Amino acid sequence: MALAYLTNFFMAAIEGSKKYTFEHPIIRKTPRTRTMRCANRVFHVLSFLAALGSLTLFTCG
Repeated sequence: MALAYLTNFFMAAIEGSKKYTFEHPIIRKTPRTRTMRCANRVFHVLSFLAALGSLTLFTCG
């Protein structure tokens, strides 16, 4: 459950880390955006593995 929360948290942090300007391009990515995107991917993978492990243990046990 915590992994799902952290996945959503980092997804929101990605959007919050972008810089908005009045010049083209309107939305610019910052170095923090890349960090948040990497953390988001890590927690996506961990959430998937936890769900897969839980399902495996449920069916085998």
